[in-house]
Amino acid sequence: MPDTEQISIVIIDDDRCQRVFLSAILRKNHYRVKAVSNRQDGLRVISEENPDLVITDILMPDFDGLEIIAQLKKQYRDLKIIALSGEYSADLYLELAIEFGADNAFIKPFETKDFLEAVQFLMRGKNASSRDLPEIRIDTNCSWDERQQGAVLNDCLP
Repeated sequence: MPDTEQISIVIIDDDRCQRVFLSAILRKNHYRVKAVSNRQDGLRVISEENPDLVITDILMPDFDGLEIIAQLKKQYRDLKIIALSGEYSADLYLELAIEFGADNAFIKPFETKDFLEAVQFLMRGKNASSRDLPEIRIDTNCSWDERQQGAVLNDCLP
């Protein structure tokens, strides 16, 4: 199994539940994850961490995700980006995200397995030596213990 713990991922999403969910499934699959809620923190963490992958929502209160995709691709040519959108016109936004430089795009909600396979594919293709790595075993079983479930529910439900 490849050492996915060396792969760094930054999540930018204003939805706390989405950040918690994505962080949980990615960490469960042994990726290093930092999750932030806004553009300013996202750009700061990306600058500090130099991640392999950025996962960003498209529509957020403080910025347009399409702008950050274009900015990141200009600044970090090899950075992989996955765009997410849950809006009613998600198809249009995600098509634009690809045009702006995103490497993949998903409409929320999405299948966990499909999402993790996309992450794996992008990370396997990031350099020549990673193409020879064996398949990463994707763990989509996101069942948490009662304490963890309670903490997420308390933070994410009205």
